Amino acid sequence: MREMDIPPHIIRWSASFLKGLQAKVRVNSKSSPLMLFHRGVPQGTVLGPLMFIIVMNTLSKRLSQVPLLFHGFFADDLTLAVRHVNRDIINSTLQQGLNVVDEWSKNYFMDINVDKTKYTLFGTTNPHPLSLKLRGIPVGPEKAPKLLGITFQNYRGMSTHVVQTRQHMNFRLLQLAAISSTTWGPKRDVLRAFYLTLVQAQTLYGFEIWY
Repeated sequence: MREMDIPPHIIRWSASFLKGLQAKVRVNSKSSPLMLFHRGVPQGTVLGPLMFIIVMNTLSKRLSQVPLLFHGFFADDLTLAVRHVNRDIINSTLQQGLNVVDEWSKNYFMDINVDKTKYTLFGTTNPHPLSLKLRGIPVGPEKAPKLLGITFQNYRGMSTHVVQTRQHMNFRLLQLAAISSTTWGPKRDVLRAFYLTLVQAQTLYGFEIWY
């Protein structure tokens, strides 16, 4: 917060807000012992998301110092990207990014889900894998990663995402057909509202990428 030139009184107020946080779980008349939290921000508070963004911004600054490396956040999910024709440069750049994430997570006491950390090589059918590691554990490949609800594929188009979307549409249409009839069931305007919400919204989501 000091690096962002936030006024000192706001910093002191924020520190007071986070200091001495305690919580317990109560079920009916039974309560767990109080637990003191030394790190993190309380969920469900107005300041919680803002403080989390401030912390994650420190990681963003460090990643920005890695040449050729692009990165993007969505909540606590992080995506690293490199665009280059040389596979060795791609590998070394991504490894630098992973090293930055690893070091930062240790300094800020943040846990990393290594099992969910995967890489994808786009635009190639070359089966030769990259050699990436995070915390000493090899990072495996993923041919069809899912990012923000859109399934990508490493080569030629978006057919995987289109097939999944079509299956979802057919399932929802069958659900609507099961509750509709000419003699009973919801009115036409109600069915249309369900269609727009459950079918059309899913179909058009992210279509700018693959249309």
